[in-house]
Amino acid sequence: MKNEKLKLMAVRMNAEQVKADPQREYNPTSWENIVDRYNKYSNVEFYKILKGNGYEYDRFIVVYTLDEGLRLLGKLSYSSSLTNGGFYYAYIRIFDENYEYYPENTVEIITKKINSKDENGLIIESAINNSEIARRYMVEQSKSYNQIWTKEFFYS
Repeated sequence: MKNEKLKLMAVRMNAEQVKADPQREYNPTSWENIVDRYNKYSNVEFYKILKGNGYEYDRFIVVYTLDEGLRLLGKLSYSSSLTNGGFYYAYIRIFDENYEYYPENTVEIITKKINSKDENGLIIESAINNSEIARRYMVEQSKSYNQIWTKEFFYS
């Protein structure tokens, strides 16, 4: 298992399916409000990472686009936290390495660190910072290539 790549597989869901999920039982009103809050953005996509897929419980992911055009991926949960950490690339794949499509509504979620060069010209992997210049770059990439950005890093 040490050298095997873990695939983070998820199921695509719509807002009504997420609202009806058993996850809501903890606090149904709050859960629906959280889903509705994300639904106010454009290009919203919901995903459920099933228990046993690298996790001991089901997890929810949401992808959405801010008004400025920045496309983001984040956790959908009852709690939230602020972080000033950097951003990673995120990809939602509908097919495997052999270009075989996954079953309907099944996707693979991939996050990758950004390659850059250090002061000696060596390539290093890191997160992109949250500066004004970096944000403009991320917005441009989101608008031009539908690139998704995230502060979540999933080892896969």
